[in-house]
Amino acid sequence: MKKNYMDDFSKEYRAYALSKIFESSDKSTHVHILSREGELKQFSDMLKFFNDKVEVIVFPAWDCLPYSNISPRKEVISRRYSALKALERGDKNSKIVLLSVDSVLQKITPVKDIFKKNLSLKINEEVILSSLIDWLDKIGLCKTG
Repeated sequence: MKKNYMDDFSKEYRAYALSKIFESSDKSTHVHILSREGELKQFSDMLKFFNDKVEVIVFPAWDCLPYSNISPRKEVISRRYSALKALERGDKNSKIVLLSVDSVLQKITPVKDIFKKNLSLKINEEVILSSLIDWLDKIGLCKTG
């Protein structure tokens, strides 16, 4: 099996090299896949150190097995949703998306379907209760008791 030449370099050098490749590129979004989930945060911090102008978006893998009786943690759900929201924005900011092999292999609901069922609320925003109940009913929640 052919050895990957990037394995010969330290993580720090790989982050530096990616930031330099990104700076010289005319593309606004780059995707970088890491072998392990645990490397995402550290690699993100290193990229931000070498290039503070780039937005680094980390898309984590689920922290549970598919079809298990255990739901993912709220923190992981929130981070995945925030990453999708950041990617969906149509701004021209430079972005590097970091994924692990696991997060690439895991299925995801189409983004347009996720945001179609989205309700954004702001702090101190007035909400009409009947509209909220209608929206909850539309996305499949039902009243019990």
